[in-house]
Amino acid sequence: MKRLLVTGARGFIGRHCLAPAIAAGFEVWAVASNDTLLSNDLSQLSVEWRTINLLENDSIEFLMKEIKPTHILHTAWETTHGSYWNSKKNLEWLALGARLMETFAEIGGQRFVAAGTCAEYDWTHDYMTEAETPERPSTFYGKIKLAHHQALMASAQHLNFSAATGRVFFAYGPYENLNRIIPYTCNQLINGEVANLGSGRHLRDFMHVEDVARGFIALLQSSVEGACNICSGTPSSLAEIVSIISNLSGKSEYVRIAGRPDREGDPLMLVGSNEKLISTGWVQKMALGTGLEQTFKWWKNNTNSY
Repeated sequence: MKRLLVTGARGFIGRHCLAPAIAAGFEVWAVASNDTLLSNDLSQLSVEWRTINLLENDSIEFLMKEIKPTHILHTAWETTHGSYWNSKKNLEWLALGARLMETFAEIGGQRFVAAGTCAEYDWTHDYMTEAETPERPSTFYGKIKLAHHQALMASAQHLNFSAATGRVFFAYGPYENLNRIIPYTCNQLINGEVANLGSGRHLRDFMHVEDVARGFIALLQSSVEGACNICSGTPSSLAEIVSIISNLSGKSEYVRIAGRPDREGDPLMLVGSNEKLISTGWVQKMALGTGLEQTFKWWKNNTNSY
């Protein structure tokens, strides 16, 4: 039996990985940091839940000895919008990751996949390919995430388990942080309020979170090792994204392109190659227009309760 432990299972990406993991035949154990009532989408799943603060002393060792997972999908990390780029908590999660790797090896674990980030790359390269684009992050968050990836690969080789890091680019969809551009635009327009945006000229690699989640499960089931981009491989301008949302809302008059300055130093293009991900058998299922329509409808139904 394949027994999967998912950390960060109530987080934006982790929660969407549970259903495809079950569909793939895993016995799924999910970790959450609090015991608040599960939302309907999670409560209906056949998942064993554990509420635990992974950063507390000995908590991860206790959990691993109870569950004895054959596989781990480690998505938990510091994600507080805005502050996570420079938060010292990144170091706590790096230390936790090292303990998790060590304990996983001790119980004879087979496959460990961690959620990484495109911020591990040198962003002066606008198109990023694993093993080609330099790993030269400019932020504290990116540097610590890269350190986690390097620790994982060294541990896998030395302690005899298989491992990969899925580097996420720009995921969007239900439960995304309200302050990010897609939820912000959706909610402003749904509420009939002005959405002040930048120039819209920047190109990003957006992919619906359900496709991101399926990418992680495909990576988890594969023998692919090392870094693997979890992305669409297609650039979309922020102006295009906003235009689609404004058309869905019927309130384009509330959109203010160039209503606020672009962030200083923001790279014009951040897009990844997804050939390595495709090699696992993964196929993207949700086109940008379809994904944005689904996302807009979700926010319309949840804007006052999330």
